[in-house]
Amino acid sequence: MYNSVLTLILLAIAGVVLLGGYVAVCRWLVKGQAWGFLYVAYFVLFGTVGGWVFTFAMSPSGVAAMSAMFLSTVALAACLICAIVVSSREKKSRAEWIILAAGCSYPICLGVMVGIGFLLDSRLPS
Repeated sequence: MYNSVLTLILLAIAGVVLLGGYVAVCRWLVKGQAWGFLYVAYFVLFGTVGGWVFTFAMSPSGVAAMSAMFLSTVALAACLICAIVVSSREKKSRAEWIILAAGCSYPICLGVMVGIGFLLDSRLPS
């Protein structure tokens, strides 16, 4: 029972809350007449967060394992590419600084998650 309730809560967060957040950010970008690439960069950011929420909702399963692999490789590359492209602009708005910080901090967050996983795995009895 507990797992199904938690799964529904996480799927609601991934499907409703994050989608609403992305729409709100897009409206903020339109209002501020932001650079067009920022829509793609925020899509990558929200997709990555939503992907991790979906992964935790589906675990333990093969779908969760494949999602984690995708988020550890393709999403990592996409976040870093977005950060590099945004960093190439001379004058940066607040929206660009947010993407730059998020894109550069994702590898750190991923490393912390992997480190915690190794620590927890080493403490389990064989």
